Amino acid sequence: MFVQLLFWMVPLLFLGRREQLLRIVALQQQLEVYQRQQNGRRLQLTDEDRRFWVMLRRRWPRWREALVIVKPETVVAWHRRLGRWWQRRQSRRPGRPPLPDHLQALIRRMVAENPLWGQDRIAGELSKLGLDVSPRSVAKYMGDPAPRPPSVGWMAFLNAQGGHIWACDWLRVKTVTFRTLYVFVVMAHGRRRVMHFQITDQPSDVWVAQQIVEATPFEEVPRFLIRDGDPLYGQTFVRRTHARGIRTIQIPKGRPQCNCYVERLMRTFRQECLNHLIVLDERHLRWVLREYLAYYHRARPHQGLDQETPLPRPRLVCSDGVVRSRPVLGGLHHDYFLTAA
Repeated sequence: MFVQLLFWMVPLLFLGRREQLLRIVALQQQLEVYQRQQNGRRLQLTDEDRRFWVMLRRRWPRWREALVIVKPETVVAWHRRLGRWWQRRQSRRPGRPPLPDHLQALIRRMVAENPLWGQDRIAGELSKLGLDVSPRSVAKYMGDPAPRPPSVGWMAFLNAQGGHIWACDWLRVKTVTFRTLYVFVVMAHGRRRVMHFQITDQPSDVWVAQQIVEATPFEEVPRFLIRDGDPLYGQTFVRRTHARGIRTIQIPKGRPQCNCYVERLMRTFRQECLNHLIVLDERHLRWVLREYLAYYHRARPHQGLDQETPLPRPRLVCSDGVVRSRPVLGGLHHDYFLTAA
């Protein structure tokens, strides 16, 4: 019987001692508040005083009995205010953490070496190296504006049917002697891959029809071929494409956006290659295009392919190593890769 009574009395004794200690602490805190009062002025409560009573209210059910300096409703209001502050603090979005110094230096290096590149291109190059950096983080250190959202409608159709659609167009280039060369380009929509290109200074219907044959040597024939209304696509071209089971689609006059992929390819050729050098002759132009297309297919990331290349290559897992670069077209562009440290 004595053991059972002791078992029930010990927690009660400890609980009674706890009540006394909390009451003493509460009275001592209020006494310190009164001691800070000067010349009969109004009591000046600090944030520490308010936090003390808020925490005491949560821990001690009989806190009202020891409260003298303010009304209990005031402490309840403090508690609610602290709860709102805590919720705002928890819901506040943390800022974007800064990139490591070596990564910032690499971004500045790419910007300096490739003035034609934007934030998406640099983010794609970093992704090839196994460095997952968003375009916004890249823009933070290079100052470029955010990209505009992609269009919808016709673009959605092209993306859905891209595996069966090719497109062709012409690129006119002036040489150093002001001779006009015509580049005929055939592009596959699925991977933005240039299937065939050829150069001539005297294009004709028969010549263009022959290029379609050369672009499909192993029965790799698209279902649709998008073209514009150029008169070079004559009867011979129509018969040759029809014989190979290709359905040609002529875009409306004055609507280059209907052939947007190949039009963007021509713009890329000019902005990233031809506008920055002088073409000497046909042989020189063929070498330039081959050199650039090798880089375009295997090293240049594309926004429309989720920063992949037309000819996929495995992404590297970030590991210790030295980032090196290979110049393309005399340093107009650079291909970055990791080597052992």
